[in-house]
Amino acid sequence: MRIMIHILSIVLIVIHSSTLFAGTPQLNLNCKSISGHTVIVGYPRGEGYDIKISVGDAVIRYVDICLDTECSKKEKYGDLFVVEALRNKVFTIYFVETLDSGNNFIFTGSFYALPNTVKYSKTTNGYRAEYKAIYDGADPRSNNSPKTFVKEPIEVVCTHQEEL
Repeated sequence: MRIMIHILSIVLIVIHSSTLFAGTPQLNLNCKSISGHTVIVGYPRGEGYDIKISVGDAVIRYVDICLDTECSKKEKYGDLFVVEALRNKVFTIYFVETLDSGNNFIFTGSFYALPNTVKYSKTTNGYRAEYKAIYDGADPRSNNSPKTFVKEPIEVVCTHQEEL
């Protein structure tokens, strides 16, 4: 009887703690300008980040991902700071790049949802949002270092989904 109670206790613990093993929620972002000329796609948080900002054929990629299971090899460019509370109509990404030996940073842009356009809904395993956003940052077409900003902020239409 004790063994049966012990086994039942273990089963209940595993069932009720399954979210502990579910992993980090993955956020997927997909944005396009009305013209289709500017595209912002990727995942800005979770287990690393990988965001591609494209204007025409030119691309800037902010990335921090592991290339092997031990994460002994990484691909890294730039940093992101994310402020997220979409159910309250807030989503912002600040882009920065490291200068020289890594002690100095330069602000390279921002991306933010326009609060009055946010449509947020819960899903079975997370949430989904649609909104218009503004990108005002480094222009992928620029050959300067650091890159010059886009001439005018770019409005994009986004779908944004987080799932476990």
